[in-house]
Amino acid sequence: MNTIKLTINGQEVEATKGMTVLEAAEAAGIYIPTLCSDPDLEPYGACRLCVVEIERMRGLPTACTTPATDGMVVHTETPAVNQVRSTAVELLIADHPSDCLTCPQNQQCDLQKVAAYLGITQQPFRKTTGYCQLIPATPSSTMTQIGASSAGSAYASVTRCNASGLSPLPFVATQAR
Repeated sequence: MNTIKLTINGQEVEATKGMTVLEAAEAAGIYIPTLCSDPDLEPYGACRLCVVEIERMRGLPTACTTPATDGMVVHTETPAVNQVRSTAVELLIADHPSDCLTCPQNQQCDLQKVAAYLGITQQPFRKTTGYCQLIPATPSSTMTQIGASSAGSAYASVTRCNASGLSPLPFVATQAR
C-alpha cells in the first residue's frame, strides 16, 4: 500500500508513503512556513520555521525532515509552534536592514511573506551593527560574501555547496566593522 492517511489541523490528508509532513501538507493545500526548503535539496530543517506539534512525539519536530506516517496527528498552528516561528523570524529580521518589513521588495521576499503570515510588523530586537561576512580560512580559498539580506538563500546556498561536494568550511564568520 503506497498511500497513508494522517490528520493535519483536523483535516484528513492522504499522502504517498515516503513523503515528509511538509510535503503531505503542501499536497493538501495546507501552508507551513519555511525559508530553507528547496525541492532540489535534501531537507535539513535549518530555518526551524516548519516546526509542528505531532501527537505522541516529544518536542517540535521540523515538518520538512519528519516522515509522514499512517495515523499521525499533526498540529501546525499552536501557541508553542507560533512562538518558536515568531522568535526565529524576529531574530532573522534583527539582522536585516531596518526597513526590512517595509522595503521595496513588497512581499516579493520569502522573509517578508513569512513575517506577514506570522503577524510580525516591527523589529522587536535591536539591530545588530555591521554585517556578517565569511572569510576564507586559507589564502587559496575563495567564497562570495553572503549579505544579511537573503537569509533563506544563504541556508540554501550552504546546502547547495555541500550537495555539490564543495564545503563551505573552513571559513571564519566575522562581524564587519
